[in-house]
Amino acid sequence: MKKKFSVKHIAFTKEEQKKVIKALEKNDVKELKGDGKFKVIGSAEVVDRDGDVVVVSGIELDRYNKNPIVLFGHDYWSLPIGKTTDVYIDVIEGKNCLVFEGEFAPAEANPEAQKVRRLYDLGMLNTVSIGFITKERDAEKFDHITRSELLEISFVPVPANQEAVDIMKMKGVYDMYKELTVKSKNGKNKADDVKTTKVIKTKCDHTEQISGLQDEVKTLKQEVDNLVKKMEQLDKEKEKSLSDVIKANIK
Repeated sequence: MKKKFSVKHIAFTKEEQKKVIKALEKNDVKELKGDGKFKVIGSAEVVDRDGDVVVVSGIELDRYNKNPIVLFGHDYWSLPIGKTTDVYIDVIEGKNCLVFEGEFAPAEANPEAQKVRRLYDLGMLNTVSIGFITKERDAEKFDHITRSELLEISFVPVPANQEAVDIMKMKGVYDMYKELTVKSKNGKNKADDVKTTKVIKTKCDHTEQISGLQDEVKTLKQEVDNLVKKMEQLDKEKEKSLSDVIKANIK
């Protein structure tokens, strides 16, 4: 069987590509925050926007670890913008995730990497996407990719896997909300904290709602699968009954 190459990322339109390039060109790399490192979820074991579930325990890392490159927008012809220093599986918010830790290339090696880093530090580019080769799918659940080979990871504005985000920024939102909630209970929070709390709570609520809807869709899909199986079983029983009646009449 021919191996399928898959990039888990929504393709850009020409207009979107122009916007991204323009944003990169406008960013002055003189003022940089952070330490030039990142920690992101490369893939989470959920139904992604392509309708697939990539089983993270089945992602082969051996060849990738020999060339742990980080790209921008799955551009295989441009220079890498960084490298990963560690890749491992972790359970985050109840989901199996493939986590990547790494660092951006210095300006003297690739100036474009520092532009991506600035967007990352500013919170304007928080999502990533993996490129991989599909090697095996579950025989019964064909949307589950059970074995694959990782080729690279890219920073992208829009990922196919909605959970592929920056861990520290995601964690920071919840930690800030938790901290402000504690202040509010102690009666020590200021008016600004109240406003900030409302904004963060809204974001957290939306995240929880999305997660809840994903669970509902999964449950409904399972119910539909069960109904289909039940209908198939009824059809078989009906055919068998009809066959028994025909045989009885022939006798």
